[in-house]
Formats: sequence, C-alpha cells, structure tokens
Amino acid sequence: MGSFAAEKPIPIIFDTDIGTDVDDAYALVLAARSPQLELKAVTTLYGKVEVRSAIARKLLLLMGKDSVPVASGPSKAIAGHDSFWGGWEGKGLLATNEEVHGVSSKPARDVMIETILASDRKVTIVSVGGLSNVAAALETMPSLRARIERLIIMGGCVRPLLIQGKPIPPRRETNLRNDVDAAEIVFKSGVPITLAPAEVTFRTKLFFRDFELIEKSSSRLAQAITALTSEWEPRLRGFMKSFGVEAYYTDGSVMLHDPLAVCLLVDPTVATVEPLRIRIELGKHPDGKREIRIIADPDGPVSIDLVTDVDLAKLSRIATDAVVR
Repeated sequence: MGSFAAEKPIPIIFDTDIGTDVDDAYALVLAARSPQLELKAVTTLYGKVEVRSAIARKLLLLMGKDSVPVASGPSKAIAGHDSFWGGWEGKGLLATNEEVHGVSSKPARDVMIETILASDRKVTIVSVGGLSNVAAALETMPSLRARIERLIIMGGCVRPLLIQGKPIPPRRETNLRNDVDAAEIVFKSGVPITLAPAEVTFRTKLFFRDFELIEKSSSRLAQAITALTSEWEPRLRGFMKSFGVEAYYTDGSVMLHDPLAVCLLVDPTVATVEPLRIRIELGKHPDGKREIRIIADPDGPVSIDLVTDVDLAKLSRIATDAVVR
C-alpha cells in the first residue's frame, strides 16, 4: 500500500451504514476531526437511510462540521433484497421524532460523483458499509475510476475468522454480503483497493481504559458517543457469547472495525498491510443467502492491499483521542 502521508490533508468521502453498530460513529469522528484528512462528503446506505443520514448529520453538527454534505443512498441491495436493520439506530443521539435538517435531497450516488469531479485532487473513498453507493457511482460514470485515488474497504473475509482459536462463521461479516453484486462491480473496477477484512477487525477493541476517558468527558460529542456505545455494547456481548468468545472482549467495550479503515489514512503504522492477488466468486450459502468469496490466488485477476494485522492499543488510543481532544 505504501505511505498515505501527504503535505495536504487527504480528501475523502466517508461511505457508511452508520447507526446499527457504534463503530461507524467512531470512524466518522476520526474522519471529521483528523487534521490529516479533508472530509468532503458522507454518504449512507441500507435500511432506513433517512435515519442513518440524520445520525451522521447530527454528529457532524456536534463537531461543528455542518458544511460537510450528507446524502442518503439506497435502502436495498442491487438485487432488491432488504439489508439488516437493527431497530435501535439513533437511540441516545436522536430524540423521538427529531428532525435533523441539512441532509442533501440528492441521492448519495450523485453527491459522490459531484464531490469527486469537483475536487482538484483525486479522492479516497472509505467504505465501511456495503458497496452499493460506490458501485452505483462507478456504473453511472465509468470514467470516475480515474479520479479515485483509492478505495479503503472494511469488509469481507479472506482468511479464517478466528477469535481465541474459535471460528466465527464468515457469514457474520455483513458489509460485502449485504450487496454481493455491488461488491463484485467494485472489486473488478480496477480502482486501487485496500481491504480491512473481518478476520482482522473482529480482533479490534476499544479498551475500557480508553472508553473511560470518553465517559468522563463533558463535551456534547463525547456524551453522545458514550450513549451510542452504551446502546450497542450489551447487544455485542450477547452476540459474542453465542459464539463462546466473550472472554476475548473482557478488557474492551466495543469493536473498532470501521475506525481501522479510517486510521489507515490517519496513521498507517497502525496496521500491517500486504499486497495480495485474489479472485472473486459469487455463490450461495446453505442458508440460501447469496455470498461473495474473496479467494487468495497468485494468478487471480484482482490485486489488492490486505490488512493482515493491527496494533490494537494504538488504534484504541487514536479513536479515543479523536472524541475527547
């Protein structure tokens, strides 16, 4: 992957299914408040996208970033099926029936295209949800790929997903599985890709010693992040217990899947990244759901940069500092 260090802040679009898991919120804060980055736009997707966009917009307002456009993408995958929706999105941040003004009336695809074309430099897209918005933009304007510096994607599995030696079913990775057609389009687009896969991000954690700093902060942003974290944490505990790996997370609050993707730009030393050739296969799981397989293949047609390891403590500190600074 090389170094992303630059004299000027790196222009980025943050593409997210923010709201269900709190990690998107931590990632958005890191994207918006890191001096190494210039957040050009936020695009949302899946489920009740108007709620996801309201969450993103409200967090940006709390950070004084009201000039950053927020736009909603599709609620469904290309194939037309619904994507996961938890039902608790926005609790602790949005009041009941609260209207958050300032979300763009344009679809995310168009805002993504316009933002990239208007930039005087190539734009990096950090995608931490599914890839429906990115695929739609590339399908609408194929020439756009030449103006994208890189796609940093959180999602997929390349190698076994193990926690303390216990396997987590790969289908628990939802980002790419939510829209496998979009994922295929994006991976075969020719745009440079860095992938932070689930087998690495499931090991990440926001250590309690760091979360306590957020809890103690009196800022409105920190209070909002604390509330969102407290809403998600018990749900995560139940999820991990069902796979018998809850012991791994006894020293941490929540996982930092999505902040890792942003942190690759903020501080590339947080992770080990290796070049890899892959091939993409679409198929069906025995449960009937379509799935995408990313298979390491030295003769594969697609070349990516793969995150293979992460400095857990450094990532936790960086995510925390972005909230409490």
